[in-house]
Amino acid sequence: MIDTKDTYAPQKRIEPGKALIAVLEAALGLIGVIVLILYLYTGSFSGAGQKLDAGINAIWLFLAPLFGQVT
Repeated sequence: MIDTKDTYAPQKRIEPGKALIAVLEAALGLIGVIVLILYLYTGSFSGAGQKLDAGINAIWLFLAPLFGQVT
């Protein structure tokens, strides 16, 4: 039996520019959702920012030893 599938057909490739834009959009969307949730939880953008800063610092304190950084 002869395989009629074209093995030389162009294949869809991921374009680096579009992939980077998609990753940035997803990251900004997640940050926006987190800020919105913190805003609703704290009642102010100032409180949301403080909680976000505290969360980022806690994550950094956990990850810093893995990267060899001393805080």
